[in-house]
Amino acid sequence: MPDQRAMAADLFTAAARGEAEEIVHEVPLLWREVLDHKKLEVGEVLGKIALTPSGS
Repeated sequence: MPDQRAMAADLFTAAARGEAEEIVHEVPLLWREVLDHKKLEVGEVLGKIALTPSGS
């Protein structure tokens, strides 16, 4: 697994320069929201999970 502290430092540096981009880990179906929230809680996600009604 990549060093999260180094990645965070790189991200903050890029953000300060206006170069940061969002990372979307996955776009799951809305009914899977509970399972996906658990992934966030235990740290299995790098970036964001985008929830949409259609999963697309």
